[in-house]
Amino acid sequence: MARSNLEWEASPAEKYAEHWWKKHGFEVELLKRYQSKSIYKVSRDGMTTNEEIPYTVRKFKEFMERFQKGWDMQMEIEAMKRQLAAQQEQ
Repeated sequence: MARSNLEWEASPAEKYAEHWWKKHGFEVELLKRYQSKSIYKVSRDGMTTNEEIPYTVRKFKEFMERFQKGWDMQMEIEAMKRQLAAQQEQ
């Protein structure tokens, strides 16, 4: 489980997401738990984002596959930004 001082029980979606993130090398911290969603700080490879896990998620695998696609695109964007900045410095 992600580090948290919250006493509510994690939903199945949260448990799946936390396990998936750790299995794929992410650092995870539960920031806030609401009735309708939980907010996590997720980090890997020098990038950190806040991610929401709605309690309505039922297709956990598909949800995490979409997360991975979004993460990969964001990593690509950050790499392109660095590349562009390096070119502009020359």
